Amino acid sequence: MNHEKIHIRQQIEMLFVFFYLWYVIEFFIRWILLFDAKKAYRAISFEKEAYTFENEFDYLNKKKIFSFIKFL
Repeated sequence: MNHEKIHIRQQIEMLFVFFYLWYVIEFFIRWILLFDAKKAYRAISFEKEAYTFENEFDYLNKKKIFSFIKFL
């Protein structure tokens, strides 16, 4: 559940449309580089941030805007 809350915050930061646009573009780039859809999905910066902090329940209180960029 916390994983999805992190995604919601990311979507708000990116004004929803840009989140999905970035997500799809990054997925295809990583898919081309990794030749594996599952690995490409896990390598998306939004997913890396969400998986890294999904068990840190106070993360959203201290999350800085666009912090997913650290995971590129």
